[in-house]
Amino acid sequence: KGGNQLVIKELYLQHQQACMAFLRKHYQMSNADAADIYQDTILALYENILSGRLQQLESNVKTYILAIAKNLSRKKFNSGQKEVDALSIKLEYLVEEESFSEEEEVAIQHLETALNEMGEPCSSILKWFYYKKMGLAAIAQELRYQSVDVAKTQKSRCMKQLKKAVNK
Repeated sequence: KGGNQLVIKELYLQHQQACMAFLRKHYQMSNADAADIYQDTILALYENILSGRLQQLESNVKTYILAIAKNLSRKKFNSGQKEVDALSIKLEYLVEEESFSEEEEVAIQHLETALNEMGEPCSSILKWFYYKKMGLAAIAQELRYQSVDVAKTQKSRCMKQLKKAVNK
């Protein structure tokens, strides 16, 4: 908030690769578009801090940045692009991070418990997709589904089921 350019630069560089990879993966955008969205994301974060709209984070900085990037992507490419929700971001984040705050540890435990209690095929589909980074084509083949669309639909249903379990 004090305008320290070194802190801003460090924050920018620290999350740039992960955010751009997220955008390319979930929105199938070019490097140039991902770079533009990321630049706008950091500006939005900075403006939120300066304006006082962001005074305390309820999540990790990376999660907040990804949420801004997701919303900016939806606005810029509002043409049926693959939609990503907050739970997907948390699952991606869970796989990538190594240390968490106590509050995040509790949330992760609830998420993992709900995921393990889901039953098959949902538990396997979500673990393969988020933890093992398997594509939907590989999941469809593994489960002997007729097409990738069947796997995509089943993953969507599983995410809805997981959301309900986590929100209880």
